[in-house]
Amino acid sequence: MRQRISLINLGCPKNQVDGERMLAHFAQKGFQLVPEQHTDWLLINTCAFIDPAKKESLGEIQRAIKRQQNGRLDKILVMGCLAEDLRDRLREDFPQIHQIYTMSDLQELEAANSPRVLTTFPFAYLKIAEGCHRQCSFCRIPSLRGSYRSLPPEWLEREARALFEMGIQELVLVAQDTISWGIEIYGKPHLIELITLLTSIGFPWVRLLYLHPQWCDRKFLLALKQLPGVVPYLDVPFQHIDTGILTAMKRYESESDVRRIVKDIRDEWPEACLRSTFIVGFPGETEQAFEKLLAFINEVKFDRLAIFPFSPEEGTIASTLSNQITEREIQQRYQRLWIAQKKICQETNRRWIGCNMKVLVDRSKGGAMVGRTFRDAPEIDSHVRMKGSKEAGQFVNVRITKALGYDLIGEIGEEE
Repeated sequence: MRQRISLINLGCPKNQVDGERMLAHFAQKGFQLVPEQHTDWLLINTCAFIDPAKKESLGEIQRAIKRQQNGRLDKILVMGCLAEDLRDRLREDFPQIHQIYTMSDLQELEAANSPRVLTTFPFAYLKIAEGCHRQCSFCRIPSLRGSYRSLPPEWLEREARALFEMGIQELVLVAQDTISWGIEIYGKPHLIELITLLTSIGFPWVRLLYLHPQWCDRKFLLALKQLPGVVPYLDVPFQHIDTGILTAMKRYESESDVRRIVKDIRDEWPEACLRSTFIVGFPGETEQAFEKLLAFINEVKFDRLAIFPFSPEEGTIASTLSNQITEREIQQRYQRLWIAQKKICQETNRRWIGCNMKVLVDRSKGGAMVGRTFRDAPEIDSHVRMKGSKEAGQFVNVRITKALGYDLIGEIGEEE
């Protein structure tokens, strides 16, 4: 009887690609891929980016051990950032783990151009680089994932073509620092050249995530918007607006730089959906610095926004700074930012009522459909809810009839 295996994937899309590749590795060895509740072997792909992610990963391992003790699971396999960060501790604390896979194991699969078992549809992530060459004071990625390594264009083209042949409608490019692709190969970023290659394959939508502000200038924007299939969606993590905080974070930008980038985006690509990420409660964030951040969010009115309470991660410079903000104050500031952003989202959504929008159907069941516009990245942004029975992967025209807090309600029209 064939051994059965299942994957629990935690963390970011880059991690998800790794998990899909490892799952394919087991499928090639003769394992049967099954839902988690029916599996004999459980592969847990962990995250260790921030402390809550570590706790979630450890919780999944402990849950798997309980299942194993109850006779409902045979082998436990662990991979991902937590496996890289705490592999010795995991071996000591959890001898029930059958195998721990490190980053070097994943790199071997990548080098062998190992296939993937897709766990998403009708979109798929394409990881274009590994690691990071930056030294942001709050981030552990370089210590977990190593230095920046662009994956070869011929690998990426081959994998993208395979995804296209599987019927993937939306290709989502990801890396810790997507915009820097090629920098260690060519001496400067060559992302536009890579996207030109990938868009020639014919994907209806190509989306970019994690564009570091340093290289997101007018020249890049003008080149990007000319490429067919690239959706007008820019995910640029600014992290803060106060120059003093940005300096302490070891970012490249000042307040004037951030404002210039936002202006360039709004001037050169006004229809683009602008998404960003901010950290609140970073050490040394005075009330004045926080109020500046709050005012900036209200001023710019980001289309999409992620806000993270600062977490002092062991091994980072930021965790050693003396001017730490209390957890209570961080949470209060976090709530104030989210209240402001929620109001912005509600106002923005109401503007779409009565408009016709192109929607990619993600799920369809029982006459109810859930999809996304170009303004929504999969798994992190909003949805459009509709009645109908179109299959996942189809594009439909939808007239927006109602705006909820974050999602939209629409009526389906003619299929594109």
